[in-house]
Amino acid sequence: MSSQEHFTTIFNNTVYYERVKAIEKCAFLAKKLSFGIFGVQHGGQCFAADEATYDRYGLATNCHDGKGGEMTNDVYIILIAGKEIKPVYSFIIS
Repeated sequence: MSSQEHFTTIFNNTVYYERVKAIEKCAFLAKKLSFGIFGVQHGGQCFAADEATYDRYGLATNCHDGKGGEMTNDVYIILIAGKEIKPVYSFIIS
């Protein structure tokens, strides 16, 4: 997954770990850019992809509140048909 931090003003230049509604904002951006998968890391940093490459390093144990952890993402899949966002797992990304 690649960082989406610099491609939009949706984050209002906030520090990602202080971001309000980080999951919702990242989901909105991922859908807008036609990505099917997104991840939130370290409290709010937004990543997205259109392929399932997020599980390369295995499951993580240090994610919190659906917003990842240090060097780990909570990963979500966007189900376009139902406009539903479904949590997958927490994965290490190093």
